Amino acid sequence: MADKEEPLDPIMERLFLDIKSIMILGRNDPQVQNDMRRRIFDSYDEDVANFREIIQKGKAVDFRNLLFMAIGEIVFAGLLLLIGLNLLIPSIFSVADPSRIIDYFKNFILTYSNTIGFFGVIIIVDFFISILMLISAFYMLRQASGNLKEAGLLVSG
Repeated sequence: MADKEEPLDPIMERLFLDIKSIMILGRNDPQVQNDMRRRIFDSYDEDVANFREIIQKGKAVDFRNLLFMAIGEIVFAGLLLLIGLNLLIPSIFSVADPSRIIDYFKNFILTYSNTIGFFGVIIIVDFFISILMLISAFYMLRQASGNLKEAGLLVSG
């Protein structure tokens, strides 16, 4: 056993020093961090993938859990997308009568704008909430894509 470790010692020492040097460079440079992440985690080289698996042995990746998390994130992102679009443009999703939703928001805004005088503020807050929901939906889709990729499923994009 000792005979097998001795020839690897210089190689392991060089790998250790290379990792330390890259980490010193990467602490202050986000481009180095992104390049390092891309080369190691997005590589399709079999040897790099095997090295990555050896390093990640302590981190158990359960396909089923990652898949369920991704499905949940996709469903929740869909709900956020629908609610955000409905707040942004209420007449899109009212199937029966679009004027009812518009009248509801108009009466709500007119009631508070006459008593408080915040008509412009209410519209701006509604706009920012809807935009925040849409951005959150797209971010959750990105997270779901990462979970599917970590589970081993091919996700394009």
